Amino acid sequence: MKIITPDNIDQFSQEPPKDKDGKYKKRFEVKEEATQGFVPGPYFQKNIYIDGELFDWSIDEEAYHWAEKQGPQMLMVVQQDIAKYFLECLSETVGKRVTIQDLQEAEKTGWI
Repeated sequence: MKIITPDNIDQFSQEPPKDKDGKYKKRFEVKEEATQGFVPGPYFQKNIYIDGELFDWSIDEEAYHWAEKQGPQMLMVVQQDIAKYFLECLSETVGKRVTIQDLQEAEKTGWI
């Protein structure tokens, strides 16, 4: 059994860091998990967890494949729309506006 002394008590703090507005950040984790798909056998996908809950978000893969067939310009427009919609949904889940930079920082620190 380890005794907690004033020298190391900070490591046991359950309080998350605060953002620039003074609001508590949420835990951000990306996990690669096996899942069952339409083809036999498991495949792997990356899932995002916000404070331990799965951020359930996906795109319409058939529509994406259609855009791929339309050419690189259409695909670029669709990818930009996907990124914008992803950030909007993530912002709604987190409760504040999330940018690409916030997302990149969250991947490094584990907090968003």
